[in-house]
Parts: sequence; structure tokens; C-alpha cells
Amino acid sequence: MGAHKEIRVYKDLFNRIFAASTTYTASTNPSVPGVAVDMGTHAQNGFFSLHVDLRGGDVGGQLSAGYEVSHTGTSFVTPTGATNIFTTFTAASGPKSDGVDIYSFTPPLSRFLRILVWESNGTAVSGAVHLAVQ
Repeated sequence: MGAHKEIRVYKDLFNRIFAASTTYTASTNPSVPGVAVDMGTHAQNGFFSLHVDLRGGDVGGQLSAGYEVSHTGTSFVTPTGATNIFTTFTAASGPKSDGVDIYSFTPPLSRFLRILVWESNGTAVSGAVHLAVQ
């Protein structure tokens, strides 16, 4: 049996009102230190997921999310072939239509990961996004 692999959750990576047509990264979120998540600070197995929660969110607002990676922590890129983690998520999205869901994604090997979340419908929406890494 393999060694235990810690699951690290960056709770409240974003917990805010997402202004209409605005993009947010860890560097624009004062509750998250630094510019990005340093993947070198814990063991990882290559599993990543985002938990999005818009319960009680404003009707009409839509969130989308993507990621950028970096080896240096200063120059970030969206990798060739990368797709958004989720798009046009609303307070009525998710398996129970309650504004809650979890999305898996697979970024390439890199030291730093930066999550981008943006409102994509021109209407502000409040919610939270959490990152889990194993």
C-alpha cells in the first residue's frame, strides 16, 4: 500500500462578490497570501478540483474559471490546450440546481498554480470557490 497523500484544501480561495465582467486571481484576493498557490509546499499526486458555491447568489450572474501556471512564480501562462475549468456557472447550476458543484481539472506539472475566476454575464454575483489538491 502506498504512502498516505495529504489533501490540501485552499478554503475560501475566493469568497466575495464577483463584480460584473471582472477577472479575479489570488493576487486580487487580499485573504490569500502571495500571487499564486505554491505547489512545492506539499506533496501532490496530480489531482486538482474546484468547489464552487453560489448558494444565495444573485440571479443572472455567471462565473467561469480557468488557471495559469508558472515555474518561477512571476511569469504565468495559460498552457497550450488548456480549457476552462467551468463556464457560465449560475446560482441554479450544479447537479441539484442549487449553485454548488465540484470540477476536476488537470494542469501540467509546474511549481505555481494561479486560479482565475471571472463573472461572465455582466451581472455581479456573490459566492465562494475552494481549491483542493492531492
